[in-house]
Amino acid sequence: MADQAAGLRRRSTAQQARHLLVYSDAAECVIRLARALRERGRHTLVVDAGARLFGDAPARPLFDWRQQLARGRLQTIPLAGGEGWHAPGARADEVMRHAALQGYDTVLFDTDEAAGAPSLPAAPGAVIIEVHAAHASLFRAYGIVKSLAHVGAGGPIGLLGDAAACERVRAACGHFLGERVQERVYSAAQEDDAFAALAVRMAGEETSASAR
Repeated sequence: MADQAAGLRRRSTAQQARHLLVYSDAAECVIRLARALRERGRHTLVVDAGARLFGDAPARPLFDWRQQLARGRLQTIPLAGGEGWHAPGARADEVMRHAALQGYDTVLFDTDEAAGAPSLPAAPGAVIIEVHAAHASLFRAYGIVKSLAHVGAGGPIGLLGDAAACERVRAACGHFLGERVQERVYSAAQEDDAFAALAVRMAGEETSASAR
């Protein structure tokens, strides 16, 4: 069962929101994950860092995202799974420290891959990668995990998409990066509801769950 009071407890103790970086081919992946988090009682903000989710919204904000942070007020878009925020180019390490995000339990970053290596602030976070059978997708997923290992980021990494491709990525991580890195990589591809499974593990509801 979802812990509906988790967000209230976090806000009452001034804990920072948990952030998730999402690398996916389709924007629908991020929206579905936000809905799954909402079903678990998480107040979620979807950050359109890749400028592909909310750029065509009819009402454009008066201030850009950096100005909104400086003013302490975000101009968001209502979503079925929470709220959306158009912030092209935003990086987690420069956004998560602002008090304007204090009202959220989880912050999803639809990432801009052109920005390079994942940006990870000190707050607890996770990375979710959509993986397909194409070689480019496999190399991308492995490259992201390798970058995380290189910078010493120790958060969980979730995979979804093609089940065989996800297992190939996990195997490559174990072979080239070591067992410790492989243990952090969890594949939800074979779950009945991959997004629900990721929402549980990546939002920190199973802090001691072992990778599959």
